[in-house]
Amino acid sequence: MATPATAAELPAIVLFVADDLGHADDSYYGATALSTPVVDGPDARGHRFTDVRAASAKCTPSRYTLLTGQHAFRSPLRSAVLGGTDGALVAEDAPTLTDGLREFGYLTAAIGSWHLRLDWTLRDNRARRADPYEEFRPAMEADGWEVDYSQPFQNGPLERGFDHFDRISGSLDIPQYCVLVGDRAETDPTEAKSPLVTSQHPGPAAPGWEVDAPTASDWSAPDGAPDLLPLTARSSRIVSATAFGGSLVLMGERGAACYSTGPGGFDDSVGVPILLEGDSGQFFDRVEDPQQRTDIWETIGAVRPEMAARFLDETGYGDTP
Repeated sequence: MATPATAAELPAIVLFVADDLGHADDSYYGATALSTPVVDGPDARGHRFTDVRAASAKCTPSRYTLLTGQHAFRSPLRSAVLGGTDGALVAEDAPTLTDGLREFGYLTAAIGSWHLRLDWTLRDNRARRADPYEEFRPAMEADGWEVDYSQPFQNGPLERGFDHFDRISGSLDIPQYCVLVGDRAETDPTEAKSPLVTSQHPGPAAPGWEVDAPTASDWSAPDGAPDLLPLTARSSRIVSATAFGGSLVLMGERGAACYSTGPGGFDDSVGVPILLEGDSGQFFDRVEDPQQRTDIWETIGAVRPEMAARFLDETGYGDTP
């Protein structure tokens, strides 16, 4: 290993981990239907990587491989992703990417979704832990009420080489719904999550929790971006799409969600949008019905296939049938 550098010699490293972002979904890497000027700036100033291998099509195993350098099949989680209150997946003695950076003098921070889980103390004083060397299945249906959030969690980012951690333990559809800072919940989640948006599981939420909706990307529409078949009087001009909570979310001109499918809008294995066809499903008008209480799947049955085909064809997001 090379000799650790002084702080002045260390280049800044910003590593983005984005679930469901395709290789050519930003314009610097070849997108033609969408423009991503904010993302393109760091791309142009940094190193451009074009030969990429994905460890997995899912979030937990991808993060595990990135952090440890080990294939996800060497972890105790052989398939699927971790539930909201599962124990920490990365073994205490596993060397991590951040361990190596620390040896060179870096200070590191993890901001956003951890999704490698944490060892919480339960209300009966037991600790929920996963044996990092024994296969287990995630407790996806655990609701999080059994956790004592007044106690710090263990074996999180700070014990895996990071100097700072801020945000959430998993995805926005899995409890607990609260911000984590360092090794504890910033605010004790004491209220039942309501309403449940798209694929969200029931569980405790911090008072005032308001971060369910996907934030607008910086994608801006070029001239000629498609106008989808209008379902209401206002314009349904779509400028981007994103994956959120298992749904395909179509974003409008002003950076707000226009329409979204319900759970299952993305194929679980590969993250490709599915077509809005079939006898059953969910579809919501996010402008007229922001809380997604009214499923309009049946009422738009005649235009769903054409709407999906036009979107996929004109934006290049996915494949047309």
